[in-house]
Amino acid sequence: MKLYHFTCDHGAEGIRRDGELRPQSPWPVFAMGVATRLEHARPVVWLTDDPAPDRAAVGLTSVTLNCDRMAHRFEVDARVWRWADWAAVRGANPEYLMVLGWGREPWRWFVSEKPLPVLAEVVA
Repeated sequence: MKLYHFTCDHGAEGIRRDGELRPQSPWPVFAMGVATRLEHARPVVWLTDDPAPDRAAVGLTSVTLNCDRMAHRFEVDARVWRWADWAAVRGANPEYLMVLGWGREPWRWFVSEKPLPVLAEVVA
């Protein structure tokens, strides 16, 4: 399945260097109020099936950051989890998931707990 990962200039440097998308640690910190059991909140790579998504739909608005979180698009071809399925298996709080998805397109979100090799990069 062809999927896309978006990041800022800072994140793109490491992805280019490594040639892969690697799960990042912010998810477990972020998940403290989300997972019913914190040990199930593992680092993930966030992806979407939309090559040109609306910023709000994927949660990359950069409201609290100075970076353009959609400056770079990395393409992968991988079998990964649908976000909702992964969240359910990992014990995510259903009420929080409703808040996270409100006004967005969570059905277009995917995650991987494993590194994914990059096929291509597009700079916005």
